[in-house]
Amino acid sequence: MHKYLYLAGLVDGDGSIFIRKHSNRTRAGYALTLSITNTDYSLIKWLSKNFGGSVMSNKGKRREWYIWRLINRKAFEIIRKIHPYLVGKKRQAEIAMEFWSERIDLRKLPKDKRDEEIERRLRLVNAIRYENTRSKDRDSICPHPKSQKSEQD
Repeated sequence: MHKYLYLAGLVDGDGSIFIRKHSNRTRAGYALTLSITNTDYSLIKWLSKNFGGSVMSNKGKRREWYIWRLINRKAFEIIRKIHPYLVGKKRQAEIAMEFWSERIDLRKLPKDKRDEEIERRLRLVNAIRYENTRSKDRDSICPHPKSQKSEQD
């Protein structure tokens, strides 16, 4: 349990929960992703050892940094376990869990239901994108109803 508390703190501080669009030759789709970026390789190695996932490195201007990443089912399972302990990324976790837990294979749906499911997924992708946007930049992407001036002003 302690490692999930620690992971929640890392995700709140240096982590990301997002849904990214991907495509290949045959189809397009979305991948639920949980990642943490840090310059401390021992931390990233600990994450990989304790939770699985992949590790990538990137050379920055000043130093090398590392990314630990989980996708889809593994990401969902970990997000579900750390959700109670999250503070800053709690809403992103809720959106991610809704996105993954209600996933339906589009190929098995009739056309009208397929369109509804695609709309639901797009709504969740946009919601998590909004939550991941810095608060000062949010209104330029998706104006919040409370931030719009009424006609009486």
